[in-house]
Amino acid sequence: MRKQLLLIEPRTDIRSLLRASLDAEDVDILECADAATGEILARSCRPDAVVLDRFMPGPIDGMELCRRIKADPSLWRTRVLMLGGDQFEEIVIDLAEGADEYLPESCAPEHVQQQLSAWLEDVPETILDISL
Repeated sequence: MRKQLLLIEPRTDIRSLLRASLDAEDVDILECADAATGEILARSCRPDAVVLDRFMPGPIDGMELCRRIKADPSLWRTRVLMLGGDQFEEIVIDLAEGADEYLPESCAPEHVQQQLSAWLEDVPETILDISL
């Protein structure tokens, strides 16, 4: 079964660069430029993973959208990869708000592709037996 990725990035050049690095993956890529549209797409398509820019124009920023995705019972399992600055405080806050991973926007697109590849592989879930 093909996986779905939602790419939410306000800058066209960054979206194009990320899309080019992800085209080799067996994944359907949806994309948009703002968090409000991203929220609509996420709720309607229920992607397996979201790449989300922390800094977005408009009333909803990336951090708020991450909170909303993780609070939605139909989306809480969706993996969120947050792209943002390299300030330690931002990283800690975004991970605390529910982002599954955080990468600085200055990282190479290959790093984004590697992280998403690991998430989107068809790896069966492991159930831990903790009985004594």
